[in-house]
Amino acid sequence: KNSGVKLLHHFKDSAFMGIGQVLTNWRVIRQKFNSCKQHIMDSNPDAIIYIDHSGFNLRMAKWAKTKGFYNIYYISPQIWATREGRITTIKKVIDSMYVILPFEEKFYQKHNMNVTYNGHPLMKYISDQLTDPIVRNDSKVVLLPGSRKQEIEAILPVMLQAASHFNKLDFFVLASSTIQPSFYQSIIKDYPVNIIYDKTYHHIQSARLAIVTSGTATLETAIIGTPQIICYKSHWLFYQIVKRIIKVPFISLVNLIAGKEIVKELIQADFNVEKLKLEIQNLLDDLSKWDKMIVDYDQIHQQLGHHQVSQKNARSIIKELNDIIR
Repeated sequence: KNSGVKLLHHFKDSAFMGIGQVLTNWRVIRQKFNSCKQHIMDSNPDAIIYIDHSGFNLRMAKWAKTKGFYNIYYISPQIWATREGRITTIKKVIDSMYVILPFEEKFYQKHNMNVTYNGHPLMKYISDQLTDPIVRNDSKVVLLPGSRKQEIEAILPVMLQAASHFNKLDFFVLASSTIQPSFYQSIIKDYPVNIIYDKTYHHIQSARLAIVTSGTATLETAIIGTPQIICYKSHWLFYQIVKRIIKVPFISLVNLIAGKEIVKELIQADFNVEKLKLEIQNLLDDLSKWDKMIVDYDQIHQQLGHHQVSQKNARSIIKELNDIIR
């Protein structure tokens, strides 16, 4: 928008999570979908670039392909983790895929699809946020319990109970700005922890250790260079379903990119107070584990590219558009 792009709709107005919210807001979603289709037909673009948001974008791409439009997709759906069969549909409707994870390039090459990997945009984004040198505090531990209420309710109590056994450490909950402070307070109660709502990257960088819920935050923590323990817990039935359809050996992007477990993952039943206490204590006692993790982080950094990822992708897309227009 700041660059002069016209926003037909803002994605934040359609950030519906779960089947319940989708069904409740189906009419709104359909209106936005039809509005976008009409705009595409009226403007008749040379190509359409879809960015992430696969639930909406793949449906739009399927429709657009029937109208003869050239489709470019940036930030791939995670079909390499589950439902790989969707590649058949993607190959039919997407002409060119731009990915942000190194193993995704090999995945699409395996399926004989036009794919480009120039690195991950988080590398520059985080670098731009962390311009001032920050001294690491050896007594500081940050807790990242996720950004959704269901995650936080399942994960934060275990983090807090484990934290209560380390009196010489200072614990900070890095909270999501989309969730009211009262929600966190209802869980934290009398635990001696601080709640932080801003400068998340700075607090991760200044911490000795991060305990992180599986998701993008694990990769952000690795890019920043702070040792971490990764955790995840969900409703029992949901987990039973998910574990049967996920086809990857790890749940965290950090370990998936490394191709091995460089960070401990505590998942479902293994994510409990005793095991989390043990992992924290192991990292406190054995500095060689910290050193090894930092070395592995450096190797991940090399795979994620440098700080011109977005520019490289833009140049690649412009070249591709020039080729098809000719």
